[in-house]
Amino acid sequence: MNSKIKNIILKYKEQNFTNLDIYFGNNILSGKTNNIIFNKTISNERFNSLLEKISTCNYKNTIYKQKIYNINSNFLDINSKKHTIKSNIKSLFDNEKLYIYYSENQNTYDSFPSNKSYNIIEQHVNKYTINNEINLIFINNNQIKISLILNHNIDHSIKQIDNLFTISI
Repeated sequence: MNSKIKNIILKYKEQNFTNLDIYFGNNILSGKTNNIIFNKTISNERFNSLLEKISTCNYKNTIYKQKIYNINSNFLDINSKKHTIKSNIKSLFDNEKLYIYYSENQNTYDSFPSNKSYNIIEQHVNKYTINNEINLIFINNNQIKISLILNHNIDHSIKQIDNLFTISI
């Protein structure tokens, strides 16, 4: 794992972060460090290769469809009826991974802003639960995301993430 991101997540309490999402893909502007256009879509070969390797492991697997309404930093998952607000959003990237760390708060379902101009995100999700803090999520047959909850087990979680990164895709 990138040493800069390790330092950030080790200081998650000081920085008020609760979550880290790591997307696989590529930085389209890889030669320009001030700009970022990160493509989260990966090739079918890379996607299927990692899915095949992970499916042979003994991780809990859940497959479901997800519909999310989004406006600004508010997210409403229709299936689970969760209203999530993401704040303090920051990001880092390298040529193959995008790291997004943020603070996440849950609100009541009915507190979601009533607005007609939502972004609607529909996803087919294949989620592997590594442990209580880490999920490896395969989205729409072309995206891979590692979702990490930042808490007191962060030292153990970093080792688990490093192990996931050693699986070649």
